[in-house]
Amino acid sequence: MPLPSKVKTRFGPLVVAALATVPVAVSPCVAQAPPAKKASLGELAVSRPRPPVLVPPLLDQAGVKPVSIRINLDTQRLHLLVGGELAIDSPVSTGRKSLPTPCGRFEVGEREAVRKQDKYGNIVDRAGAVVLSGVYADLDPIPSGFEFKPVPLHHVLTLRGQAAMIHGGAVGSLPTSDGSVVVPSELAKALFGKIPVGCPVEIIAE
Repeated sequence: MPLPSKVKTRFGPLVVAALATVPVAVSPCVAQAPPAKKASLGELAVSRPRPPVLVPPLLDQAGVKPVSIRINLDTQRLHLLVGGELAIDSPVSTGRKSLPTPCGRFEVGEREAVRKQDKYGNIVDRAGAVVLSGVYADLDPIPSGFEFKPVPLHHVLTLRGQAAMIHGGAVGSLPTSDGSVVVPSELAKALFGKIPVGCPVEIIAE
């Protein structure tokens, strides 16, 4: 089902760089391919980013070797380091321009497998089918004829002294969260199982 145009307005404040193809040298007798079609803002927001990469042998050493998390706001990637080596490289969705994720050095304060809440969820149609995931009821407009349906947060890691947290959810290609760091639901469980209270978390923008 196509996304309602009004739903896409939630991403209006974000600044998005136009997609461009990488220049390639070609022979004069070879015709240039037509330019790639630019994705709309709504399509970018819900499109699949570069998928996660896991290194199971390193993950198995978590707990034996020290673990740490590094999040890059510019690349929208989270790295789990085990003994200083890269064990997970995952896409994330961080805070939108008006609600940025804080940069700095933090540590995990609490771990919750499930947290009930009423602000984060999905937009559904009259039949209950999900039209858009990762919506914030107090921040995003809900189009007429659609409904907001909250969902529990899964695999929550709070950052000590911060309102922002790390949790599982819907991840697209743009920073659209309320300041938290959203990890793909299918990966959040694996990450959660390797992170103890006190785990160092570094958030950078470069």
